[in-house]
Amino acid sequence: MKTDRSWRAAEVAQVALAAVLALAGMALALLPHAWIEERFGLELDGGSGVLEFLPVVVLVACAAVLAVRVVRGRRAAGGVVAAD
Repeated sequence: MKTDRSWRAAEVAQVALAAVLALAGMALALLPHAWIEERFGLELDGGSGVLEFLPVVVLVACAAVLAVRVVRGRRAAGGVVAAD
C-alpha cells in the first residue's frame, strides 16, 4: 500500500508533467502557421494549418487529463481541492 508521502510525490509529479505539457502546447501554438511545411517540406494538410494545430490539442488534452486525475484522486481521498 502506498504511503501518504508516495501519494503526494505522485500528485506532484502529475501536476508538474501537466504544467510542462500545457506549456509545450502553448509554445507550439505560438509557432508560425506553416511551421511543419517550412521545417520538413511536406504539405500534408494542404496549407490549412490543421497539422500544426494537432500537437497543440494533444499536449493540452494530456495536461487536462492529468490535472483531472489529480483532482479526482484528492476528492476520492477526502483531500481539499479548492477553497469554497
